[in-house]
Amino acid sequence: MATSARNQILCIWSGIGFLVFYAIGWCLMAGFMPLPSPAMTADEVTRMFRDNGNMIRGGMFVAISASRLFAPRSAVIFPHTRRVRQGTPAPRYAAMTSGVLNVIAFGLPAAIWCVVAFAVQYRPDAGVHFYQAFNDLGWLLFVLIYSPAALQCVLIGIVGLQDRRERPVFPRWICFLQFWVALCYVPTGLDSFFIHGPIAWNGLFGLYLPLVAFGIWIFYMAFVLRRAVIEESTAAQRE
Repeated sequence: MATSARNQILCIWSGIGFLVFYAIGWCLMAGFMPLPSPAMTADEVTRMFRDNGNMIRGGMFVAISASRLFAPRSAVIFPHTRRVRQGTPAPRYAAMTSGVLNVIAFGLPAAIWCVVAFAVQYRPDAGVHFYQAFNDLGWLLFVLIYSPAALQCVLIGIVGLQDRRERPVFPRWICFLQFWVALCYVPTGLDSFFIHGPIAWNGLFGLYLPLVAFGIWIFYMAFVLRRAVIEESTAAQRE
């Protein structure tokens, strides 16, 4: 296999690495699973960050570091969208840009939760309502900045459907699955209207379903992209 193909596959697996390490920091270390309720009182929020402050800060460090792994994984999508000659090139560039923006979408809320844990320990005079407000800010940013991830899925689906070759880069079912995943993200945009129920940030549609859809998307896109890289490398060697 050519060096270029190996490098691309390494970038593809960086997406799996992002998912694994972000989950370790976010779920196992910080303890954000099951999801904390938006109905928590200011005292309960403060207690959560005080009792587990060091683990939350450590977990957010891991999560922020893992967020950077999303960039190479998103960048490797671009050369394969370029292989689709039909249609305008604009969606290809927009898909790559949207993917890179996910680095901020995942990293910024983690930084805010780290600030809350820091403030609870070292800024006790700030007050419990300050901690609660910044905790809300972290969660609402995490769920509301869903548009880059959703847009990337939609754009990949559009580019894939424009490929009229007998063996397209992205199979048709993959393209339609992109639209389904993007649709799963939409309810998170309503999380700011609810503190209870399935569309709150700890609800089934508010975050659990989008997280599951995102995890599925990471894995199936890794295998689809790997197949595309190998096919392109094999074709280049034959020429």
